[in-house]
Amino acid sequence: MIPSASKRTLSSILTSPSRVAQALDWKKSSGTVLSVAVQSDRLSLAVASHPGTDDNVTTLASVPLHTTNLESSHASRRSLSPKVATELIKIVQDFNVCGLIVSWPVQKEGWVGAPCGKVLNTLDQLVTQSKTLLTKSRPLCLWDEAHHQPLEDEWGRASIYAHTSHKTEHVASTEQYQAPLTLAANVWNDFCRAHWPELYYQSHSDEAAVLSSLQRSSTSTVVDPSWLDHYEETAAYTHATL
Repeated sequence: MIPSASKRTLSSILTSPSRVAQALDWKKSSGTVLSVAVQSDRLSLAVASHPGTDDNVTTLASVPLHTTNLESSHASRRSLSPKVATELIKIVQDFNVCGLIVSWPVQKEGWVGAPCGKVLNTLDQLVTQSKTLLTKSRPLCLWDEAHHQPLEDEWGRASIYAHTSHKTEHVASTEQYQAPLTLAANVWNDFCRAHWPELYYQSHSDEAAVLSSLQRSSTSTVVDPSWLDHYEETAAYTHATL
């Protein structure tokens, strides 16, 4: 559980995906975006330039999530090692990063679970450890690569709540709270498809052919515009931090 003071700090830095895209548009010729996927024991990283340039996304060496013991008068607990923030700061400086996209691993039912909690806990510690890494001037957003549609209506009702099960045992750790092995480069590619579709498909001709076939068959596009609008307008990317 993130302390309330830290919650406010993290939520003040989190912004919408469109703000990150705008930051990269503004610094099209010189800036990059750092894509991050928080895995069980490391950070998957990739850096990408604006899709309007000739540069491609570059996968970086992953950063291990080293921890250290913190002793207090009450108990001993493990915290993220300052080495993680130090490595990320160097990457941000070396690649002139103007925004960050962090994978938001929502559960298949559309709810946040332990993997999302790990993301928030990791970001919260990075905010605490460094005043220059995650800042309001360098937009940070959470990106749901699976494009989960909201289960609940405006009154908090959802048909899934009425479903019954004949199971006698439910083991959340194995059946529900599983973190997908997401790669940072894939997170960027999906983000790019959503915000610069024409530029993206110009440089990915094979996928463009698939998309064209989907459109001719009257099926939805790869990134549903209605999902993106809802994700932006309802600030779904910050609900878990408030």
